[in-house]
Amino acid sequence: MPAPKTYFERRAAQERDAASQASDERAAQAHLELAERYAKLAEGGGEIDTRKETGAVLTAEFRILP
Repeated sequence: MPAPKTYFERRAAQERDAASQASDERAAQAHLELAERYAKLAEGGGEIDTRKETGAVLTAEFRILP
């Protein structure tokens, strides 16, 4: 299993690559934001926040999880 730093560096590179290949500007921006977050984690300067609200894609009546 790779070290966390190696994993986060690899994921940042993958997200930058995905951004460069994205056909939609919004998708490219999302990939670049993820790349930045992974790069911060690789440097040890970020935190994984599982509580962050990302916004529901589906309305409340269609959501299964709270």
